[in-house]
Amino acid sequence: MKFTCLTILISLTNIVFAQSIEQIKSDDDAIAFLRKRFPALDSFRYAVIASSDSSENRKWDVSDLDKNGKPDLLITGTVDRLRNMAYVILAEADNNHKLIDVTPGGYFLIPVSVIKEIGDEQVIILKQSVGTKVWSDTLTHMFGVFLKYNSSVQARKISLLHYRSTSCFGACPVYKLIIDSSNATLEAEAYIVNSDDTLRGTYYSKLAPEKFNELTELVNYIDLSSLKNFYSVSMTDQPSGIIEIVFTDGSF
Repeated sequence: MKFTCLTILISLTNIVFAQSIEQIKSDDDAIAFLRKRFPALDSFRYAVIASSDSSENRKWDVSDLDKNGKPDLLITGTVDRLRNMAYVILAEADNNHKLIDVTPGGYFLIPVSVIKEIGDEQVIILKQSVGTKVWSDTLTHMFGVFLKYNSSVQARKISLLHYRSTSCFGACPVYKLIIDSSNATLEAEAYIVNSDDTLRGTYYSKLAPEKFNELTELVNYIDLSSLKNFYSVSMTDQPSGIIEIVFTDGSF
């Protein structure tokens, strides 16, 4: 009888700390919450961290990253004991949670999760290393995604945005999208699906001022001048995307 009661008590305790991010108090709580909410990550384990007295050597951290009034969870670890991963679990309405992989590509991620406050922004610090070189990436949640934190955003106005998606060795969408301050034009060529229909031809739509302003803010925040002119992946079944932005001062 005592054994049965103890089993029930342990089960109820697990259910309690798995219900909300607010209730996470320990390493065990955090990893149990991740596994229960996302069973596909049942093999997730904490990576080994070298002993240190630094308060920044944490496997997980909690903060309201998307500013919706609900705390979110940042957690680092491994699913295959080879590569360290960083995940953010965003708390949404109706007790729903969204999993986002914020792992940097191509480098070794030091298994440390840190959230800091810069001004009124809650940012994620991800430490990385190659050989003896160690550096940090700083991410913030803006426009519904995680972006590299920008402390000095320029205010430039967009005149025209042109995006082109090309064909590939597969069913890749092929189209052109042209946006100005009040209009959007879609030239659909192939594999553009809208509900049950495949779009072909040219389509026009009015663009709400707030949407164009949001697009302008996003372009300014990512700071195009800091980006490379060309990025690539070693896959042939993904489309190539070509983007051109013209600013009101004539630059692009």
